[in-house]
Amino acid sequence: MKQQKRRLHWPTIIGTLLLSFLVMLFLSTSSPLYAVNPSPDANIMMTVGKGFLHGLMPYQNLFDNRGPLIYLLYSLAALVSYHSFILIYILESLLLFFDLTISYFILRLFMRRRLAYPLALFIIPLMFNEYFFQHGDTPESIVIPFLLLMIYQLIKHQDLHFSWWTLLFQGIFVGIAFWIKYTFLFPWFGIGLGLSIIYLFQKRFRDLFKLVGWGLLGFVLVTAPTLMLYHAHHSLAVMLKVYFWFNVKYYQHSNFDLTQLIKLPQTDIVALWVEIMIVVTLASIMLVPRIKWSVKVILMVSLILEALSIITVKVTATYYYTLISVFGIFILALVGFILQTGLPKLAVENPFLICLLVVISLWGIVATNQNYRYSSFFPHNEIYSVSHRETEPYQTRFARIINRSNDRSLLAYRTIDVSLYTVLGTLPNNKYFVQNNLTYPPMKKSQAKQLKSLKNKFVLTISLPPDQPGIATRRSLKKLQNKTLKRHYHLVDTATVLKYTSSVQQYRLKYYLYERND
Repeated sequence: MKQQKRRLHWPTIIGTLLLSFLVMLFLSTSSPLYAVNPSPDANIMMTVGKGFLHGLMPYQNLFDNRGPLIYLLYSLAALVSYHSFILIYILESLLLFFDLTISYFILRLFMRRRLAYPLALFIIPLMFNEYFFQHGDTPESIVIPFLLLMIYQLIKHQDLHFSWWTLLFQGIFVGIAFWIKYTFLFPWFGIGLGLSIIYLFQKRFRDLFKLVGWGLLGFVLVTAPTLMLYHAHHSLAVMLKVYFWFNVKYYQHSNFDLTQLIKLPQTDIVALWVEIMIVVTLASIMLVPRIKWSVKVILMVSLILEALSIITVKVTATYYYTLISVFGIFILALVGFILQTGLPKLAVENPFLICLLVVISLWGIVATNQNYRYSSFFPHNEIYSVSHRETEPYQTRFARIINRSNDRSLLAYRTIDVSLYTVLGTLPNNKYFVQNNLTYPPMKKSQAKQLKSLKNKFVLTISLPPDQPGIATRRSLKKLQNKTLKRHYHLVDTATVLKYTSSVQQYRLKYYLYERND
């Protein structure tokens, strides 16, 4: 591919950096704009990360099933701020800056500079909409720049001759991705498989050895310290068991079913939209010019493997689709190329067209992610109270009640982490401190045992309100109240709130805070 000047000037770099921080201020609930981070996953990772700082090892002392590197990140976040996610917000903003920058470099390979930059802004509504990004803090968003950089290197070096440092850093990126969530490997596996087949077919054994050797070295540079850290804390075996075996055996919808490609879109509108996006992306890869067919095939194999790894296991969390959306950069590349070839040069460089693209992209950001409705700008919102009377998060209100006691021990019984541990600044005193999405019977038994032991001064539990489906949940709570809570605890506060992840995933929940009778 013909080399062009693609560097960004300093005013553009600074402007992009400021834009990234501004966008994440509204899109990520980790930002200071949100009084409480409502993301259950982020709060679980923060609680486990804090525990690591106090000698409580992930998996062994505080149970969760995510990758081991993610807890190190949240340990650092806790060192910066024990009661907020400010470091996560800063990291997300910097990652968005790199996403925009790399996307610009990719698009610049196909079009003029003045057209590439406004089109690069479209990756925000494409990859950071409320379905994929949700509340933010997703492990998927961490690896987006890694995958974008791999795509850029693949298109830039279509002779498939890569420098040793490119392969080494990609190996490091793969290592980071693997120990955050091992299913992230599929896009890189597709690219590596394609390259290996081409190298073997063309008898380029030296390039094959470079690919395997430097890539493996980069992977080991991440893997070895990770394993050594957990081995030093005598928790390596349990980490490997939970991270691999538990996730395969007990994680919801982990069975491969190819028929889900047809079944899932019939019941899930987001899955239907994603499958349409996959088809359009594959067509864009085939139609976009200036890319050799060997590279196109590698890219399509990578996308198909990533799509199959997600859709065929019937995932219910839409953020799993994030890495699929990364390949949508080729849709933008095709659109830019059509505009550049279909319009006169003066029209393409017309400031009106550039401004129009910028305005549409900014409108897309606001239209596709409406987390801002639950920020401090809108204090009367339903994640505080469905009655709209409360202007204070229920977590803050519950924390104020708990802080009146000298004993602030808390059990989140049959519910996820709702940020109460974060707001309180306390740590759980039991391994299974929340009910996560693993269908693991010992977890439920341990929580029941903890409740009956009466070791926790406060208990937080949950039910669906009467106007919502969930008879089994309400019956379970009634049985629980009669047997344990009603006998040894008294109800001190409740909160009926909106559980919101996207416009198609929202429902009401009712939380109950109980205090032990002393």
